[in-house]
Amino acid sequence: MPELTQEGALLADTFGMQLLAYLCVADQEAITRRLQGHGTLGQAQEEVLTELLALATRLAATAAADNVPVAMRLEVLGRFDQAAGTSIGNMLRLHAGGEIDLAMPDDPVARPLTLLLRDMFPLMLIPAERSFFRELHLSGALWSNPHRKAFEQALLADEDLSRLFVEESEGGGWHSMVFRSTGSGGGLQLWTLPDLLLTNAWWHGQLSGDPGRDALAETLCSLLELLRCAIRGEPCQVKALWAFHGIVLDGVDEIELPFGILRPVRDHERDLAPPSLEGHVSHTAADGESVTASYAGDVVLETTVEYRLQIKPPNFDSLSAWPTDWPADLRRYEQLTANLDSVRLASLLAGDPDTILTLAPTWRMVFDPLSWGPLQSWSDPRSGPSIAPRRLTATAAGELASWTEAVHTHRRSSFDVAIRRVISASVSRVDQIDALVDLVIAWENLFGSRQGEPTLRISAALAWLLGGTPQEREEIRAQASRVYTLRSDVVHGNRAVPHHEAVGGVQVARRLTLLGLRALFRERTDVLGLRNGDDRSRRLLMGG
Repeated sequence: MPELTQEGALLADTFGMQLLAYLCVADQEAITRRLQGHGTLGQAQEEVLTELLALATRLAATAAADNVPVAMRLEVLGRFDQAAGTSIGNMLRLHAGGEIDLAMPDDPVARPLTLLLRDMFPLMLIPAERSFFRELHLSGALWSNPHRKAFEQALLADEDLSRLFVEESEGGGWHSMVFRSTGSGGGLQLWTLPDLLLTNAWWHGQLSGDPGRDALAETLCSLLELLRCAIRGEPCQVKALWAFHGIVLDGVDEIELPFGILRPVRDHERDLAPPSLEGHVSHTAADGESVTASYAGDVVLETTVEYRLQIKPPNFDSLSAWPTDWPADLRRYEQLTANLDSVRLASLLAGDPDTILTLAPTWRMVFDPLSWGPLQSWSDPRSGPSIAPRRLTATAAGELASWTEAVHTHRRSSFDVAIRRVISASVSRVDQIDALVDLVIAWENLFGSRQGEPTLRISAALAWLLGGTPQEREEIRAQASRVYTLRSDVVHGNRAVPHHEAVGGVQVARRLTLLGLRALFRERTDVLGLRNGDDRSRRLLMGG
């Protein structure tokens, strides 16, 4: 593309093509040609460009001195003009011949909120280097907008939404403490709520790939209804995304799971990963096929978290307002982690025990309308053992879905430790000694007992689970016994275990563990349904 003129580059760097196109009522292609010095726009549009150039020049002159983010320095575009009845950014758009009207909802709380969206929309188009750390900086412009007061009055008159706020103070207005089932909580002030909702609507627009005004207005109405449902205690969910490194889908649009879908990361979602996760790894399989995977993740689990609220009076003088233990009915976020473990274990069961398929979590987002944008976290898959990425065909995707269904249906909290330890040993542990200990702990959780000799009990249980003949059972029992003895040497410090011996022990332990879990989740679900390791091993040993 031809270079921009000096003035064109200043405009593009300051406002970005999307915002320029909105303010000048022109498509981005026409704006690009104009900034390259090829032709002109209409007279009114050129007048708007002149105003914007003057603003960009003033900001450039002070940029080095004030060290303020561009989004904050362009807040002037969101300031309300009493004479025009809208923001300065929208005034420019109207002058250029555009329109700013949005369809007004019937909901009396949503109407002023939609007007705030209309006035703040120019600020939502300000470019950001990356979306992951994006802040909209709407609060200054929102504070002086008269529609904020109208929103507050309508909300306080609403039978459900007014229950969000418990007390009113002279300095802080209406406020409360609100704890949520997403694992987040804290003080909430009424005057900040429009900013929270607009920010969340914007994030939903970014993730859906449709950040237009009409779509955002619909999202705002949906967020208000979500809050009403949660306040009334009715069932409702919020969206969650969890990306994985380790597999690349080949000809597969999505994989249906019991709690969501596993699908390829979309192009507009790739900027959600932090810069620290940039980079790729390639692997060539035995058949000569090469697979390249992103450390930020190539697949994402799209799922939901049940959304519940607990509203309490504000108490900013002590910690007494905070729950000493997070309430049981607000621990719904734990189900997200459990579902994550289910699909990760399923990936291990779906692969060959000797060449396992691994899913390493990377970035995560949970959408909470009362948080400042999505709740974000991330982990670097390079901190664990090296992962050879795999290509997942439709056949393999079907197998992964089937195993996920089996794990999700038959898992019980009594062997959650085993599931976590198997995943840890296979995906997280770099040290082979640690992986060995993890796998034997998984055996103990599945088949251990307070009574009897643990090595014999656990090795025999595995033998009866996996062996079809006396000779096979004796061989499996002996292998498991040797692994258990090796683990005891490590844990009790009997001797220094050489690396090659630890690696061999892990290979045997992982193979027996994964084969055992396959048998349990497919053929012996009756054993999984028992209450503890004692009952499970007894069922196997007694031939039940």
